[in-house]
Amino acid sequence: MDYGFDSWIYSILDLEKALERFSANGVRFIEISFEHLSKISRNNEVDSNALKRIRELEESLGFKIIQVHGPLGNIEFDFASEDDNRRNKALRKLCNWIKYISEFELGVFILHTARIDPSHEYNSLSLLEKSRSANIRFFREVSKYASDYGVKVAVENRLENGYGALPKDLIELVNNVGSDYLGICFDTGHAHVNKLNLESTLESIREFLIATHIHDNNGFEDQHLPPMMGSMQWNVLMKTLRKIDYRNPLILEIHEYGKLELDDNVLKASIILMNELIKESF
Repeated sequence: MDYGFDSWIYSILDLEKALERFSANGVRFIEISFEHLSKISRNNEVDSNALKRIRELEESLGFKIIQVHGPLGNIEFDFASEDDNRRNKALRKLCNWIKYISEFELGVFILHTARIDPSHEYNSLSLLEKSRSANIRFFREVSKYASDYGVKVAVENRLENGYGALPKDLIELVNNVGSDYLGICFDTGHAHVNKLNLESTLESIREFLIATHIHDNNGFEDQHLPPMMGSMQWNVLMKTLRKIDYRNPLILEIHEYGKLELDDNVLKASIILMNELIKESF
């Protein structure tokens, strides 16, 4: 079982320096965080020269970028907007990133579900149905574009209550879209806050699972802690991943601590803990 890290842990560095830091610590698999993707983007255009340098670093230092985290925050409301101009502008931004992910072979593109703007017009049931329909439409469009470029998209289980937080939401979404280019990214921290059973959840999504975000928390807040630093059952997680024969590298999505020495120490401690957890999972 292999693992790597999201570059968020080194967000105080530019991406190239962060990648060098990972390599120096023996990390072989990396996800580019949205924080870093944003730093090499301007006016919806990605700096292709920066991506070329990253590819050169991959070859010279021996690591592999396997995932890119897509945009999050307010743009998630744009994805579901009934205003065609607003929605199409957000889609163009996504499609541009998909094109670059394909060109530079950066792996799976991770996206959150689209979100509906709050309104007095909706009650809880109508809001849920509106969100469901908007997401099916959105991911059909994104998956069509992704298939044209040979890029796989993974929809991540949400932290917030609502459509996309539960595994059946994502299974239904993937089945409704019906694309070989759409799968699921399982976020352990979000699942833990939402009190999901790790074993049954992973078994239910096993055929759609193409990416992961692995991190810990206290069961109430999305803290993005290193392994074993919260209350998640890591032995259950690791044994279940082995049981379902998940073979892609796990990606640890640990937050940055704002001080390079501390980020280094957290990374090194996480590596030691992950190596021990993998041994114990046999």
